[in-house]
Amino acid sequence: VKIQRLSTGIGGLDRATGGGVPFGSALLVAGAPGTGKTTFMLQMLMRCAASGVRCAYLAPFTEPIEGVLAAASTFRFMDREVFTRQVEFYDLADAIYRKEVDLEGLGRSLGESGVKLVVLDSVTALRHRADDLGYPSLLRGFIIGARRAGATVVMTSEMDEKVIAGTPESSFSDSMIIMQRTGSGMQKFRYLTILKMRSTKHTLNTLRYEITAEGLQVYPYLNSN
Repeated sequence: VKIQRLSTGIGGLDRATGGGVPFGSALLVAGAPGTGKTTFMLQMLMRCAASGVRCAYLAPFTEPIEGVLAAASTFRFMDREVFTRQVEFYDLADAIYRKEVDLEGLGRSLGESGVKLVVLDSVTALRHRADDLGYPSLLRGFIIGARRAGATVVMTSEMDEKVIAGTPESSFSDSMIIMQRTGSGMQKFRYLTILKMRSTKHTLNTLRYEITAEGLQVYPYLNSN
């Protein structure tokens, strides 16, 4: 059976995964601040938007969305007109700090409205409500609601491979990509690892990447020139 996929907009990563993220799955992109997770999200959103896919971008915006778009416009992949037409924005801060929140209902309503890609950047923000609302239940409900309505869910989290095992984020995800940095002095570089991806014969190689004016550029191997 041929698996439908959503392109990440990152050529090297699409090649490593056989065409992108399996449609209708949940992908977790984890890594420390500064590893390029939000750039990853924006690049995938832009690629899907340019293909006519309706998307939703949920984030606890600490600055007006105009500021986010202005920063993203520095990348050559960004087409502001197409992006704003195809991508719906939701300020997650309202959901985080409200006493009553139905994230499962939100995920379901997004999918039922025709949204095929839901980006949650980042799930770490939901942890602010872990004590009184139950973070695992919130996250699981959101993912289930969106997927049952036919949407693909992509999330970011500020965690590394050492602490991610056994977390709700990893338990509820079909696929996981870890973005990291290594090296010292002048010899520093970024690399990513595909820990798992449902229905995909993905590469087991560690992949080097760079953040350029074109966005994320992923190379075949860690030691690529």
